[in-house]
Amino acid sequence: ISILESMKDIYGLDGAIIYIDDEVNRILRCEAYISKPTVDVKPEEFSYDYDDTAFALTILQQEHGDFSADPWEDNRVNPKGLKAFDIQSSMVGVPLIHNAEVVGVLIAWANSNPDIPTKEHIEKLRPFARLAAAHIHRTAVLEKIREILTKMQTKLSQNENLRLILEGIQLAGFDRVRISKFDKDRAVFIGIDSLGMDGVLETFAGYEIYVNKSTYAKLTFETALENTEARIYKPADWYGPDPDAKRLGKPENLPWASVPLIIGGTLYGKISADNAPTSREITKDSLNYLTVFGALAAQAIANAEMIEKMSARYLPALYSRLQVEDPENVVVRRLLVYLTCEEGLSFSRALFLKLNTESDAFVFDDGLGAISAKRHELVTQEAREKGIEALLDDVEGLSDDELNEAMKGFHFDAENPIIVDLIRTETVVHEFPNYDSSTPPPFLQDLRGRMKADQILMTPIRTGEQLFGLFIVDRKWQQRELREADKISLRMFAEQAAQILKQHALQQQILESRDLATLGFITSGLTHEMRQPIGSLQYDLYNFRVYVQQKNFHEAINCAGFIEKGVDRLVHALHALESLIHPQEQMVSTNISELLKDLSTFCEQRAKTHGIDFKVNMPPQIPEVPAIPKLIGQAIMNLIINAQEVLEKVRKPNRKIEVNLQVDDEWLTIEIKDNGPGISPDNLQKIRTPGAMFTTNPRKDLGLGIEIARKAAEAHHGVFDIQSELDSGTSAMLKIPISKEGEDYGQ
Repeated sequence: ISILESMKDIYGLDGAIIYIDDEVNRILRCEAYISKPTVDVKPEEFSYDYDDTAFALTILQQEHGDFSADPWEDNRVNPKGLKAFDIQSSMVGVPLIHNAEVVGVLIAWANSNPDIPTKEHIEKLRPFARLAAAHIHRTAVLEKIREILTKMQTKLSQNENLRLILEGIQLAGFDRVRISKFDKDRAVFIGIDSLGMDGVLETFAGYEIYVNKSTYAKLTFETALENTEARIYKPADWYGPDPDAKRLGKPENLPWASVPLIIGGTLYGKISADNAPTSREITKDSLNYLTVFGALAAQAIANAEMIEKMSARYLPALYSRLQVEDPENVVVRRLLVYLTCEEGLSFSRALFLKLNTESDAFVFDDGLGAISAKRHELVTQEAREKGIEALLDDVEGLSDDELNEAMKGFHFDAENPIIVDLIRTETVVHEFPNYDSSTPPPFLQDLRGRMKADQILMTPIRTGEQLFGLFIVDRKWQQRELREADKISLRMFAEQAAQILKQHALQQQILESRDLATLGFITSGLTHEMRQPIGSLQYDLYNFRVYVQQKNFHEAINCAGFIEKGVDRLVHALHALESLIHPQEQMVSTNISELLKDLSTFCEQRAKTHGIDFKVNMPPQIPEVPAIPKLIGQAIMNLIINAQEVLEKVRKPNRKIEVNLQVDDEWLTIEIKDNGPGISPDNLQKIRTPGAMFTTNPRKDLGLGIEIARKAAEAHHGVFDIQSELDSGTSAMLKIPISKEGEDYGQ
């Protein structure tokens, strides 16, 4: 607006509009305007589609200024704009050009003066057009930086984040941009991604530039730690032609810009950018922006490396060693091993503070790491020789008397304001930097003194409303500051640890049951009930590892979502078993349709993976019914999984599962129907026998799923039945009464 006002005052104009070229939405949109007399136009609502006829679009396309003496008679002019802004005079337009690129259009007029504007105003308005273009460009680059920063907090995909950064660098004034990762073992920069290289290279991914073969790559490597800012390499004035110039499709003496990707004293790679197609000069502003984008790229790569450790092949090794019979201290120690081992998250030290609900305090329970450098060297060497799998097998033999002695008796009130805030913000890990000795609260001073730490991360270990304790970690022995990737990886691991501890606690309750008959029933079915979700977890973890190795991080993140849902299924399974042990759980008014939607989300993903059509049919209005949600949910889940497992073994076209929800005056009926091979009459009779843990594959499972569905029907005074025909499929039906009347309701 200030640019338009200045232009109006100098040249006596009445009105002017700045349009911005929006290539994504294929429109020329109004960004700002001034008008006399005043008109009622909202800039964000006024635009021209690329296919429209408009004076501003003509200027955008021809990339030079133009003049219209009588806009109302000019067929290049759109009457929509003339009416909206009440334009009655001649009109002049100038393109907004920055770095040889048209970013918008400036239109001006003067209703009160019939003598202006004229053709001469095209040249007169060019300086204002350049100012507006520079402002638009600067705003666009800053918006791109903000977008990248926001997405880097929520998206873990290295590829997606780096692609945004490449787009930002092009926006900052470069025609072509390439990003490479540094392999320190081979002393080579390896291409990751590029923009603007079409027609030169089929792909830049995997393109190698060796430090010992390229003077400029060597220069970047040797000076990276001293100078992290972007610099311009000029072959004519420096070390001669770039040895990669021909392969990269650029003139031998063309200057180009490069920035090393540095974080915490570690070189992660480099970004190179040039203007080979246009030969335009690399400006100071473009170089400054490249420095900023380089810092963002380094962070994105560092984050991805840390997150990759969460998907390393040793995470399944951790899960495979979590046994029901293990005492809690062994489970906790295995979690700490993963936090501190190099094959895991490689933190220097890790502490577990357990929540004591009676005293409402966090109390030091266990820790791994070292207080002194000498002890750290000994522990690290021993860990490297053994490897993480051996360490996980022998956690009871692991101990660090130095650390545990230092932390002995450490505790603090759970109601401390800092801790209350930490627990309340589930998705943010709090960082406590190197406070001045008089600044931190007493418990942090105490902790810092015991650990001899300069910087720590703390995160709650919680699932839902259940809080188990806190993890405290640092990177003292790596001698670097904690960064965003550390926060993300610790938060992710804490969420998994909470699920592990919750499952273990529930399993312990089952094992401690005094009802031997119930215990025998539960433990006999536990193998089947746990194997189903574990099998899916193993499958998803395998895919996760493959995608990470392929650097397909988008699909890897999708797999991570499936893994999270798999862990949730384990928890649901344990909840159902708990329900069988504690049948006194109250019935509540339950929305079965919402419950079914939640369950079908995961089931649909699994079915899709195996090429099975999965469909849920339900009427628009379903009344709430008295039910025990966990028990009903587990019954439905088991019946769907049974159908999926059958169809996964069948090679036939058009495999499908239908979940039908029907309601009448008395009953709500849930039907799980498949078109699998069906069940023989003899086996169907066995399945219908109450208490019979029937399975067609004794080595695989014990038929607990059918029994849970039957028990769910009984608990709700309902009906469970199975209908099946060979070669046609199977239908399992669970019927629940709708009425709330009766003396048994709420029992």
